[in-house]
Amino acid sequence: MKKFLFLLLVSMVAVFISCGGDDGDVNPSCNNKCDTIGATQCSADGKGFDKCTKETDTCNIWKTTVCTGGEACVKVGDIAGCGTDGGGDNNVTNCTSSSDCASNTNGKTECSTGVCSEPASTGCTSNDDCSGDTPICEAGACVADSNTGCLNPCDENESGTTQCDGDTLQTCTLKSDLNCYNWDNTTDCTSEGKVCDDMGVPMCITEIK
Repeated sequence: MKKFLFLLLVSMVAVFISCGGDDGDVNPSCNNKCDTIGATQCSADGKGFDKCTKETDTCNIWKTTVCTGGEACVKVGDIAGCGTDGGGDNNVTNCTSSSDCASNTNGKTECSTGVCSEPASTGCTSNDDCSGDTPICEAGACVADSNTGCLNPCDENESGTTQCDGDTLQTCTLKSDLNCYNWDNTTDCTSEGKVCDDMGVPMCITEIK
């Protein structure tokens, strides 16, 4: 009888071990499993975020929190949570270049350290906002195009002289940073209710009607 009980106990231990017992492995039946407890990620639909949570001693799973109040998933670095900075309404939060943020409607159209952000300056948003000798929009500011030099060049011997460009009075000016002379816009005659006249020395005059 004792021998029978001993053999039965051995058989039960063998069955327990073969079924996984306490071997420390993640439970193979654990669905939606994850590795690092506390890690976060945006849910597949972007309407919430997942957090890696300990379900049992052998099972860590992603548990989803759904955002409310018009918020959506926002991820900064490795941290995901609910917020209004991007996410939802087709706004992009993470980026590798500003082109990834270009279609955002929340004003965050510039990529800064991997996150779509508002431009550093409101001086310009594109080259269309710039003109004259600073025609390039760079980091929110109009700057000169170092590849083209003076865009409206004049001769050194014309330095200080003026000309009319429509109703704008221009002056030939040395651009020391570009090492060239350029016709710079000096006065918009129409802002004074005048016109630019170049019959003699170019200047703004009151038009005689």
